[in-house]
Amino acid sequence: MRQQKFRSLSAAHKHTDGIYGAIIEDVEGARLSAQLPCATEEATSKGQRLRTWQSGRIIITPAFQRQKEIPVYKMAITTTANVRTGLPEAALAIARASSPITPQTGAIARSEFKFLTLFALALCIVTTMPYVAGHLVSFPGTVFTDVLTHSLDTNNYLAYARQAASGRWLFRNPMTAEPHGERFFNLGWLVIGKLSSSLHVSLAVAMNVQRLLCLVLMCFGVYWLSSFLFCSTFIRRIALVATLAGGGFGWVAALHLLRVPINSSYFLDLTNGNLFPFFWALKLPHFLVSESFVVLGLCFFLCAERSRRARYYIGAGLCYMVAGTCRPYDMLFLMAATAVFLALWCWDNRELPSGIALRALPILMCIPLLGYYYWIFKIHPIFRWWSLPGRPAPSDWLLALSFGMTFVFLLFSAWRLRREGLDDAGRFMLCCLLTAILLAHVHRVLHFSFQFATNILVPMVMIALIGLEKSITEWKESSRWGSASIIALLVVNSFTSIALAGQDVLLVTQGDFRADSRLLEAYSWLNVHSRANDVILADFDNSNHIPQYAHDNVFCGYDNAVHFDDKLKAIQQFLDPKTSNEFREQLIQQNAIQFVLLTAAEERELGVLGEAPFLKEAFRNNAAVIFSVTTPGQTTDARVSAPRKSDLVLW
Repeated sequence: MRQQKFRSLSAAHKHTDGIYGAIIEDVEGARLSAQLPCATEEATSKGQRLRTWQSGRIIITPAFQRQKEIPVYKMAITTTANVRTGLPEAALAIARASSPITPQTGAIARSEFKFLTLFALALCIVTTMPYVAGHLVSFPGTVFTDVLTHSLDTNNYLAYARQAASGRWLFRNPMTAEPHGERFFNLGWLVIGKLSSSLHVSLAVAMNVQRLLCLVLMCFGVYWLSSFLFCSTFIRRIALVATLAGGGFGWVAALHLLRVPINSSYFLDLTNGNLFPFFWALKLPHFLVSESFVVLGLCFFLCAERSRRARYYIGAGLCYMVAGTCRPYDMLFLMAATAVFLALWCWDNRELPSGIALRALPILMCIPLLGYYYWIFKIHPIFRWWSLPGRPAPSDWLLALSFGMTFVFLLFSAWRLRREGLDDAGRFMLCCLLTAILLAHVHRVLHFSFQFATNILVPMVMIALIGLEKSITEWKESSRWGSASIIALLVVNSFTSIALAGQDVLLVTQGDFRADSRLLEAYSWLNVHSRANDVILADFDNSNHIPQYAHDNVFCGYDNAVHFDDKLKAIQQFLDPKTSNEFREQLIQQNAIQFVLLTAAEERELGVLGEAPFLKEAFRNNAAVIFSVTTPGQTTDARVSAPRKSDLVLW
C-alpha cells in the first residue's frame, strides 16, 4: 500500500459558533476534503460543541474562515489506497503519542471497558450484599427467601418459573381455580425455571443469577447507548453512573432521624419499583431483564440508522421482541417511540423515502408478537383478567420530584437546547422520553399504563447530559475542583440507592424476608400428596405463596384470578367463624377444591370446620393444618384419583 506524505494539516476552532474546522493542503497547495473522528476532549474543553452526522464523523470542508488567530494543532497526514477503488484516501496519522485519541460515535474503545467492568462489578457486589447477609444470619424456625420484597408480584413470577423448572415451555395461571390449558409465554420466567433445574438451585437463587447477568448487560447497554450521543469518555461515564446508580430525593426522608418532620410518601423512589434501575437490580429483577433488552434495542436501532444496514434493524427488532416476551409493555413502548421518530423524520424531510420499510423493520417484526399478547390479555377467557387491575400514575409534580436531580438537570438542559438543535440520535432519545411519559398517563386506555414509567429515566439522563455536555466539560477543565465536584454530585444523586441497599442489609440481619419453615413443610406435603393442578383453598397470603412451592392451583392467589373481587370475598366468608358449613361445602363443590389449608390460628377459630363430614384432616404441624376433601364423588387420595374434567379441558 502506497503512502505519501502531505504538506500539513491545520486544525482550528471557530469560537463564535463552536464548529470544528480544518484545512488540508497537498504539496501543490490544493484543498482536499477528509473525514475526522468525532471531537476530542481537548477540543470540547475549549467550549467547542461539535456537529456530527449520522455517520458519526465530521466532514472537513475546504471553506474555512478564521475570525481571529488561535492556536493551531499540526498533524501529519498520509494517503492510503482504498482496497476496493484503488483511489487515494486522506487519513490522519493519529497513532503518534502527541495526538489526542477519543472513541468514535457508537464505538467503545478498549480502554473504556476497564471502568465499565469495574463499575458493573461494584454494582453486583453492592446489590448482592443483602442476599449474602440473609444467608449468614440465622433465625430458628425460618428460612431466608432470597427475595428482598414482600411483593405479591414476585411470588406470582416464581409460580410461573416453577412450571418452567418442571419442564414446561408454556404456562397456565396457577393463581385461579378455573380449568385451562398452558397458553402463556414469558421468556424471563422461562429462563429462571430452566436455570433452577439446570443448576439444581431454588427458584429464588436462579432469579438472582439472572439478576446479576442482566445487570451486567444493562451496564453495557447504557454505556453503548451513551456512545451514540457523546464522544467524551468522561460524559459517557457520567451517563452510566447517573442511570444505574442514581435515585431521587428519597434520601431526604432520612432527616426524620434528626427529628425533622418529613413525609416519606412524597418520595416514590423509596417504594416504587418502576423508576430506577438500581431498585430493579436490588429488588425487582423482572424489570431489569426486560429493560436491559430495551436499551440494547435502542442501541441497535441507532446503529442501523447510521449504517442503514438490515442486520442492525433485525438486531433491534429481536431486542424489541425479547423485551416484549418479558414485559409486553416495553415492546409497545419501543414500537411507539420508533414510530414517532420515523414519523417526525418524514415530516421534517417532507417525503416518504423508499427505505422507510427497512427503517420500520423493528416495528414490523413485533406485530405478530403484539397480536399474540392482545389475544392473551384481551380475549383469552383466563388470562384476560390480568389486564383489568392497575393504578393510575401519581400526580405530575410528585412523579417529577421522584426523579430527583435528573429532572432538575433536565430543565436546565431544555433551556440550553431551546436554541441548539438535536442530531438524529438526540431526537430519538427525545421521542423515547416523550413517548414513555405520555404512555404512563393513559390509564383510561391501558389499566397498567404506569408500567411504562420504567422507560423514562434512561432517555431523561441522556437528554439532560446532551444539553449540559458543554458546561460539564468546561467545568471539568477550567476548575481545579471541577472533576471532584462532578463526582460529588453523582454521589449525592446516588444517596437513595445507597440508603436502600443499607436498609435491606439492616432488615435482613433483623430477620426480615424470611419464611416460616413449618409453612414450607406444609407446602412441600401438598406438592408430594396432590396431583398437578389440584385446587387448594387457603387464605389469600398462603394462596399467593403455595404455587411457587407446589404444583397445584389455588382458588384465589393473585389479582389476575378470574372474578378476583368475588373470590376474595368468598375466602373471607369461608374463614369467618360465623359462616355455616353448608356455605363452605357449597364453595368447595362448585370450585372442585381438593385441599383446604388453614394456619394454626385459623384452625383454632374454626374448630367446627374440623368436624365437617366433607373434610378429613391429612396433615398437621405447629403452623398449619391441611384437610382433604371427602365430598361424595371425590376420593381422599389425590394421587390415585381418576382424572378430573379440569385436566381435559383446554382453551
